[in-house]
Amino acid sequence: MATYRRTTGLSLALQQPEKFERLVPAGVDVLTDAVLTTEGLTPEDHKHLRCEVRAFVAKRFESWGRTAGGRLRVGKH
Repeated sequence: MATYRRTTGLSLALQQPEKFERLVPAGVDVLTDAVLTTEGLTPEDHKHLRCEVRAFVAKRFESWGRTAGGRLRVGKH
């Protein structure tokens, strides 16, 4: 998580994890856009940053055993 904060400068998602944990079932894209929006950024206007944040979120989902759509992978509980 420290790398995420250092490379993107975004930290509200780390300071308010409960707000973002509710979005996990909605999937990677919804959570990515929520992180940017919370920071006052428009995902459409910050496409390069959105790609970086999405890659980070997707890796986190993978480590949690979730698909990009937010569902748990078969065999993961």
